[in-house]
Amino acid sequence: MEVSELRIAVKSELSASEHDDLEALVTEARWNQNAKDWRLFLQLGRIYAAHTATSRIVATTATLPYGERFAWIIRYAGPKTWEEADAAYYAAPERTAMQPDPARHIARSESWLIRPVGEGQP
Repeated sequence: MEVSELRIAVKSELSASEHDDLEALVTEARWNQNAKDWRLFLQLGRIYAAHTATSRIVATTATLPYGERFAWIIRYAGPKTWEEADAAYYAAPERTAMQPDPARHIARSESWLIRPVGEGQP
């Protein structure tokens, strides 16, 4: 699929078929979101959905209020540790070639590792 085939939309509500698409994404990615989480995202923030030409949602992100700060929550399930994957991203030629460098907008960066509910305590 070409990236140009996707349409990004800010969602203020979700149809039944869009809920089905989100459930499929959750299952495929082994996320732990449920319908209550999506409702909370809609109530407190925004959901951005990438739709195919047939209007199927194939990717999402959400923004929620966090005061004057910005938090980006990512799920990583690759073969490397998070630290190795993060370092490889910042060292990648595609990232170092970005102009203007997005790092100029970051006053401070923090990484906190979290676990999905039900995976036990550290």
